[in-house]
Amino acid sequence: MKKIFGALLLLGILKLYLLYTSRYSFSDFAPKNQKKRYLIETPKCRILDVSPFDPQVMPHFKREFYKFCGPFGLLTYVTVENKTATLHINETVARRHRRSFRCLYQNLAEIEFMYYKLQNYLEHPAFMPFIPFERNVTFDFDFVAVICLRAKKVFYANVHAPIVLKENITERQKLMKNRDQAFSVLIVGIESMSRLNFLRTLPKTHLLLEENNWISLKGYSKIADNTLPNLLALLAGLDDPKTFENCANCSLLFSEFGQVGYATAYAEDEPSLVGNQQIFEKFPTDYNFHPYFRINENLKNRKRHGLNYCTGPENSGERVLNLAKNFAQTFKNRPSFGLFWMKSFSHNNLNLASSMDSKIRDFFVNITNSGILKNTFVFFLSDHGLRFGSFRETAMGWLEERLPFVYIWVPVIFRVNFRKQYHSLEDNSDKLTTPYHLYMTLQDILVLSKQNYGIKASQACPNCRSLFESFEDRTCEEAGIDYHWCACNDYIALNTEANFVTILSEYVLRYIHTMIFDQGGEKKCLRYSITRIISVSISDNHKNILLIFETSPKAVFEVTVLYTPGRGQTYSVKGGISRLDNYGEHSDCTSNRLLRKLCYCR
Repeated sequence: MKKIFGALLLLGILKLYLLYTSRYSFSDFAPKNQKKRYLIETPKCRILDVSPFDPQVMPHFKREFYKFCGPFGLLTYVTVENKTATLHINETVARRHRRSFRCLYQNLAEIEFMYYKLQNYLEHPAFMPFIPFERNVTFDFDFVAVICLRAKKVFYANVHAPIVLKENITERQKLMKNRDQAFSVLIVGIESMSRLNFLRTLPKTHLLLEENNWISLKGYSKIADNTLPNLLALLAGLDDPKTFENCANCSLLFSEFGQVGYATAYAEDEPSLVGNQQIFEKFPTDYNFHPYFRINENLKNRKRHGLNYCTGPENSGERVLNLAKNFAQTFKNRPSFGLFWMKSFSHNNLNLASSMDSKIRDFFVNITNSGILKNTFVFFLSDHGLRFGSFRETAMGWLEERLPFVYIWVPVIFRVNFRKQYHSLEDNSDKLTTPYHLYMTLQDILVLSKQNYGIKASQACPNCRSLFESFEDRTCEEAGIDYHWCACNDYIALNTEANFVTILSEYVLRYIHTMIFDQGGEKKCLRYSITRIISVSISDNHKNILLIFETSPKAVFEVTVLYTPGRGQTYSVKGGISRLDNYGEHSDCTSNRLLRKLCYCR
């Protein structure tokens, strides 16, 4: 009886501190006397349907414009014909350069050791092992570096990556069973792009996909904090990079598709960001573009919002799109599996993706008109929304971070031959889904392609099923989502000056310091003190409290805390911890993934 009374008393006290004008009140999404709308509304999950242009986002949003990376266009380009690559000088662009010049080329593998010295060598080209050519030259290596000189100085430098059908792939695919019935898979990703920000910044692309009957997973949710675990969930069914690193029998889908005969490819721009290559380089693909992007970073670049918008004379994101297009075109009539990942225009900023809307739309128009989509599944998606910055401290920022976008193109021939599976996909688009469901779906494509393949369950979510199967509604827990990342609950704002908030925040700070100590960071990281409570909210089921606070030295943390009321009241942190400030430059004293997020280096 005392426990019940204590719980009722706590709820009564909390109601006294309700503060609906707080920046973290979800009640602001629906005007007074107007019923809330839900994107997903099932007995086990309700996700708010919020306008992409809600008043909360407007102070943070502005459209940005595309900027060209060179004054005249590309001076050099590459063509592929009959399995032979040819490097050309663009005669039209060359005529715009009124003064005479000469161009030289080299196999990137020969100069790859110069990553960190490339800029110095460009200033002293006589020391570089380059070969002169006129008009055009054929070559037989994966990546070609080219420089053009005027008065012994480099005025143009670029790297090209032709995609030539390799002989070992041809031989491998001769042994494939039912090769002509196999569906290809093309995954195109934009990092840190929420579903709402996709609608907001890429309206032309969105309209094109809607007009052409692409399927949107409205309840798609991330399962972990940043890119790597969400991609591992997609490609390996795992939720922890350490699990993968320590697992002798775990493999990425690149290997699974490659083993049955598919051609495989992986590319991502901005490879110098702490990202995915540490994991994915362990499983070489037929085409791995990591060296190509590493050398590009050392060309003359133009940064926007801290990342390389231009590398040399080309836009970084367009480099990825062009590789995706060329890979899909090269293997239009052969089974292929490729992942092409962009972050140079999305990772650091809410708005810069708007500058790429027309380019991304044109990419999809091109692969549609070329016939690539006839037998190719395309998964256009993200890993999560923007994870840091002032917008992220709002209720809408909280929601967007947890809900990335997914659009799926299903070949018409699949819709006809596998009607039941296609209808299941349509039905599941209105349910809570995760990267684990995509992992199971990608494997299912191999089975439905009549390949000799046995589907492996996701270790992190054993009950998750392919989107081609009918499955029941799931809670976040049943879908493999920790409560901290769950978007299925509304939150009601509380008074930040309440006494229990002080107790709660001190508990969380001790928890963070303990984690830093456990990760061996006590000597590397400064100790924090709380300077400001930004917001505190309680879930609509009154089970969890969401707390955001700022510290000195300056860091912004967000945690979800389970509170058990009564005489022996307890707190416990649920799931992960979010760091909402841009902490990269303050955490470079460690390579430990968890410690980087928590640490402010001494």
